[in-house]
Amino acid sequence: MKDTQPRGVVCTATLALFCVGLSSQSNPVLDIASVLTPPGGFAVSGWAGGPFTPTSKAYTWTNAGPAVQYQRVVSQPWVTAAGSSSGTLAAGQSLAFTVSINASQAASLPSGTHTAEVKFRNPVTTSVTYASVLVTLTITGIDLNAVVTDSNPWRTHAPGSLFTVNVSVSGNPLQGTPVYCQWVNEHRQPLGSLIPVSTTPTAIQSPSTGPGFYGLVFTSPSPHVSWLPQPRGFPSSVYGFAVLPNPPSGTPVIEPTSPFGIVQGPTNDLHLRAGSGPRVIGVHVKTKTWQQSVSSWASEIHAITAAGQTEMPLINGTTWDSIDTQPISTTQLDQIGTKFRNVLQAEPNQVEFWQASLEENDGTPYQQAFYFSNLLAKITRLRTEANAINSNVKFMYSTHDFDLPEFQQLFASQAFRDYYRGLCQDPYRWPDFPTPEGWLPQHVSALRTRLANAGCANHLLWWGEVGLPARGTNNPNAFFGYPATSAYVPGASLDYYAKYLVKVHALSIANGIPRLYWYNYKNRGNDVTYAEHHFGLRSYTTSSSDPGHPFPAYVAYITMLSHLKGCSFVELRRPTSTVWVFEFSVIGTTQRRILAWVNPSQTVTLPLTTLKAGLQASGVQTVSDIYGRPVSAIGSQSITLGGMPLYLRL
Repeated sequence: MKDTQPRGVVCTATLALFCVGLSSQSNPVLDIASVLTPPGGFAVSGWAGGPFTPTSKAYTWTNAGPAVQYQRVVSQPWVTAAGSSSGTLAAGQSLAFTVSINASQAASLPSGTHTAEVKFRNPVTTSVTYASVLVTLTITGIDLNAVVTDSNPWRTHAPGSLFTVNVSVSGNPLQGTPVYCQWVNEHRQPLGSLIPVSTTPTAIQSPSTGPGFYGLVFTSPSPHVSWLPQPRGFPSSVYGFAVLPNPPSGTPVIEPTSPFGIVQGPTNDLHLRAGSGPRVIGVHVKTKTWQQSVSSWASEIHAITAAGQTEMPLINGTTWDSIDTQPISTTQLDQIGTKFRNVLQAEPNQVEFWQASLEENDGTPYQQAFYFSNLLAKITRLRTEANAINSNVKFMYSTHDFDLPEFQQLFASQAFRDYYRGLCQDPYRWPDFPTPEGWLPQHVSALRTRLANAGCANHLLWWGEVGLPARGTNNPNAFFGYPATSAYVPGASLDYYAKYLVKVHALSIANGIPRLYWYNYKNRGNDVTYAEHHFGLRSYTTSSSDPGHPFPAYVAYITMLSHLKGCSFVELRRPTSTVWVFEFSVIGTTQRRILAWVNPSQTVTLPLTTLKAGLQASGVQTVSDIYGRPVSAIGSQSITLGGMPLYLRL
């Protein structure tokens, strides 16, 4: 093969590079007649967070060749350059410039070696570089991982006795730096004094025997310590533990009318079976898609139903997605039919509802000329396959966002009206997730009105996913970037998340939403800047067998199930404009449950009879908050309410 590569001299990465001439290669042709003084790169070092030395270095570039036009480029924000940034350098002329470290930018870098480049290049043919300085910044830091081990992999414990865990740290050498852990509550407020921690595991006990949430936070007074994956300067994530009554025993049963569902809910978390009444009832889950292996489909579905759970698999992906600027092909319809038929034949009877689409209105699909005709063709094919195997199979359509004209367009379509049993909407209130009293009832009403106007009044209306992100970093002013555009998305505090969860469930049930799937059982990742990773009731882990540490919202979710699962909704009462009172009856008993709170948050004392006619203090068995902690809220014949929702067992 003929060698057509241009010839030149290539310097190593640790030296300053010089070139004059033209080149189409990413590595420039270098002219040793050009001179950069002093030679070599710029090496800087320091502790994590700074200071860094040396702070700057002066250079002179001399052009020994013909005149050139140049443009200066700096590759990283933690490096700056002073001097002329563009112009023409005549033959024999020199250019002085200074390369410096931007201390404020470099302060946030993690420990390790970081590189940047300051180069002068041709402004038109940008692959041509005339001179370059390689900057190497070596940061020494103490990057630590908190290590917390519990004999119970679920990190759940029964009330009545203290539990013990082991704590230590791993990572860089401590070099004599003190590190501590501390028990905290759902507000990250201390529940005890600082506990010294080292690289050797130390056994510590919980701060209380009562029910609720208990978290561990790791800290250090040293500015050089970072608690991975948190940025330096913040305490660690919260390593949570749930103190809950033991889960119910007995064989769980499926209750189709139960409203409680959760995305990625496992079969082996026995606390998901918590409830009221004589039966042990599971939850509805969304854990599967039609993309999964047919060979294991039946056994996995049977395991789910044996746990008292129902599965709503997802139909989406490349086989389902169509190019809606043109009619769908017969070949793709056959692929859809074959794929669905194979899965349904593997287990034809134990899956009633299938979600045929995932947030289908993402983007502007309804504006595509063939979207609704293609949707009709696809859902018709699914219906045909289902009728041949199990005619009781039903399909739900998935959307997100709050664009009411889009909903009208969907509801008017033949595909939705004739072939979908209902709507699985994902009411995510991006970006700030305001408390649901101010938007959820109105949104339900608007959707039901449009369903009725389109002749779909009998269609189901479920929440296919609903949730919110908790903060990734532990800065009260922290926010996430979502999506990659870094749009402002404030994260919720741990306690706000838990209250939002309870309120969304109560308001949804009271407004006639027969089923909602909370998103998500477990965090999807641990990127502290990405909101989508932080919707879970439990922390992220790399192992699918490790359920993660429970957050306060997990305790609130299980506590809510223990009070309200196995109940039927009776009535929503509003004794004042700020007080919300929900009454439930325990199925199969004469017992009642009441959930009440005040919004906006304030302290209000009311007669018990405003919560329920004829209610006496003697008729109240227990009062507890959303974390299961007993609350002394009952006076003589009155109750004091506030922003924290309270459960009353009658």
